[in-house]
Formats: sequence, C-alpha cells, structure tokens
Amino acid sequence: MSQSILDPQAFVFRGAALAYGMTDAQLKRAASKTRELARVAPGVYVRRPDRHLFPEEWHRLVALAVGSSVASAEAPTSVLSFQSAAAVHGLDLLAADFERVHFTNFAKLMREGQESSDVVIEEKIREDLLRSLGFEVVRWTWSAWSTVG
Repeated sequence: MSQSILDPQAFVFRGAALAYGMTDAQLKRAASKTRELARVAPGVYVRRPDRHLFPEEWHRLVALAVGSSVASAEAPTSVLSFQSAAAVHGLDLLAADFERVHFTNFAKLMREGQESSDVVIEEKIREDLLRSLGFEVVRWTWSAWSTVG
C-alpha cells in the first residue's frame, strides 16, 4: 500500500484511494483476501493491526475514522464526545458501549447570532468558576489533540 494514499492516522479513505488509481475491487481484495487492510468504517480502512486489539483500541480507530469523515465533510461543527472521546484520549472506561461513535454538535448549543468564539469564551468563564471552587479543570486544545496517540 502506497504511503501517499494514507492520511496522518494511517487511514485509507476510499475517495483518496480511487483518486490515486485504485479500484473498489482492489480495496475490497485488500480488506478481505490479502487482509492487508481492515475496514473500520464505510469508505475508511486502516492497515490491518499485527495483533488483536482490545475493544477500546478498536473503538479508538473507528471513532477517529468516523470523526475524520464527519468533521471534515458532513458536520464541521461536530466533535467526538462521551465514550468515543474518552477512548480516543486513552482514558479507562467502565462497562463501555462501543456500538456507536458519539458526537456532539456544538452549533446546536449556540444561540442565534452567537459565534463559536463566544461559546469558547463562555466555556472558559465556566472553567474559571469551577477552578475558583477548588475543582481541577483540564482543557484539551487542538495542539494537544493533534499529539494524542
């Protein structure tokens, strides 16, 4: 598999593979007969792991694959949430349900005329209030997100 059709998380997106010159038949063969790839979501593949993955590890791959697809195209205001976000960040999970990838669409939380930067500022004010009450608050930034894994 050529490195040029792999994204930074080593995902192979069907659209990129087709643009590179692969066919659907080649993708299907790579995901079944040669077992070079594993399908993690519709139109998204990853190099087949060389060992069995724990459910949390597999869900992390699925969440990142689906999150990359959804956030970039269908709903750019959606972010991973709940158990999916916890799995991506490597947090311990108790009795987790990995049947679906969880998202929150923060645009739905915005009032009419409100900008996303307003939501961030309001959240920062809430965080500062929690800190003043003695709670520890951790803020994940995009730079921290890009180094996860």
